[in-house]
Amino acid sequence: MDRWTGRVAVVTGASSGIGATVAIALANSGMIVVGLARRNALVEELTSRVTGSGSIHAVKCDMTDESQVKSAFEKIRSDFGGVDVLISNAGLFRAAYLIEDNLRPFKEILDVNLWASVVCIKEAIKDMRKRTFKGHIIIINSVLGHRIPDVPQPKLNVYPATKFALTALSQTLRQELRFHGAEIKLTNICPGLVDTPMLDAFDSGLLAPLPKLTAEEVKDAVIYALGTPENVQINDIIFEAMGPFGCPNDVQ
Repeated sequence: MDRWTGRVAVVTGASSGIGATVAIALANSGMIVVGLARRNALVEELTSRVTGSGSIHAVKCDMTDESQVKSAFEKIRSDFGGVDVLISNAGLFRAAYLIEDNLRPFKEILDVNLWASVVCIKEAIKDMRKRTFKGHIIIINSVLGHRIPDVPQPKLNVYPATKFALTALSQTLRQELRFHGAEIKLTNICPGLVDTPMLDAFDSGLLAPLPKLTAEEVKDAVIYALGTPENVQINDIIFEAMGPFGCPNDVQ
């Protein structure tokens, strides 16, 4: 992680869960962290948990609003000189039946999980290419971007579709980056079920017996990917909590 000391990391969805945990870890590793979230006050509160040489700065941003996302990156360029690492973490889930419920909530899931990631990645790559910097983009994806399990209450709707799309997006972007000679890494972090506030959307009784990862364990995967040598590209990290009798779960 030494090569990232003093560099700028943008973490989307940094107000809680995986995003907050990663933001703190990067700041403690000496990075300048900019957390994007609607609840920017919660990001500001993270500064009290920074014990390393880095820092955390909050920028209020509604990830469903493309103009706000672009304005946030312009502010980062103005205040900090640009983005060196992007952690595309912002995500939204609503438990509902696609064929029965109103479509508007599903459009919001698509906007946050997929389109906001597209916009953020494009803005980050713009910064990295302009400065010819060997940056790193990390997408917090899911095992649901690789397979979909049978579940007792099939209320996953478009959420897995957004994760599959991110998996495909990362593959096409790696090809683009190679074609344009941009030495920028792109890693998919794909955990199984993680114990974060996002689980509040599920039936608690349904999830209670299932083994879960912690945000700290997901953070460790992010740090591992960032800590690899410049010539090492980690494409995907897929991991799950182990369940009873050594059986992993495959829901996130």
